[in-house]
Amino acid sequence: MAFGYRIFQVGIGKFREPSIRYDFDNVALHSNGAAGLIETSLKSLLKRGDADANRATYFTVDSVDVGGWLFRIAASGGQYGRPRRIRDTQTDQDKPGISPDDAVLDDLPMLLVIPDHGQQGVLVAACQGRSHHVYDFNRVIDGQLRARALDMPIVSNLADASAWESFLNEPNLDVTKVEMIQTNVDPTRPTFGKSANVARAKLTLTVANAATKNNVLGRVKTAVLGKKPLKLAGVFGMTLKDDDFDDYRIVYEQNGREKSLSVGTGYPHFIHPLDGASPPTMDELLKASTGDIEHLMTELGITYPTTWAGGASLRTL
Repeated sequence: MAFGYRIFQVGIGKFREPSIRYDFDNVALHSNGAAGLIETSLKSLLKRGDADANRATYFTVDSVDVGGWLFRIAASGGQYGRPRRIRDTQTDQDKPGISPDDAVLDDLPMLLVIPDHGQQGVLVAACQGRSHHVYDFNRVIDGQLRARALDMPIVSNLADASAWESFLNEPNLDVTKVEMIQTNVDPTRPTFGKSANVARAKLTLTVANAATKNNVLGRVKTAVLGKKPLKLAGVFGMTLKDDDFDDYRIVYEQNGREKSLSVGTGYPHFIHPLDGASPPTMDELLKASTGDIEHLMTELGITYPTTWAGGASLRTL
């Protein structure tokens, strides 16, 4: 499964009062402002683990390194709640299985930037496909902040729009295909084959000319900037409707390599693709996302020093 990362804006707010946000240099939060508050909260979470019985997920903050404005968070999470067998693929022999209390964890690092001024910071989360640990991280950090009637709002609208606009305006971008995916096979809408025999269907449409490519890009840009659902079926003159599909993937070539981006038929989030068949290391994630972090901080009006990522001066919580 492909790896990438998503970018979010974060703040410190008053619990259940979304209109109230606090300045990061507010000493009422902590003697060291928002950074001190977050550091104290992360220390409390280290290696404790948290199980969400409603979603059957388990999450843990394994380690945190701090330097400059940056918290480098090694986190892991996954599913639990049902027994599973384990088999060695090389020997075809069974191994001791997984009990309902065992969680199968994925290591996906996160980067949290808490500036010393303003009201917004940046969170970068490594993704496996569309999966990441932001939901669980938000849940556990809010659990710490709630004792002080605070929370950490996490949103992605500006980051997604900025990333899409930059992506769509790249001169060497060549859209070659649109994949329209149906994962919820429903007899009330057109299907590919009998619903009992087909669990997932993918219709691949090859872009025939520059006009169609520009039309696809234009519609994606309209969806992003206008926060409207993406509509692509009409571009290809299809009798099928956009509502007949659950997801889109835009396949494109860039610098001689074919890549793809998943675009839900709702408001499209942007997953920045990463090379490699394994999760990124902390350093790889930072190297890949530094330009995007700095771009978003500029858009948020944050003046940042060259040392915002801490360099070699890291300390472990």
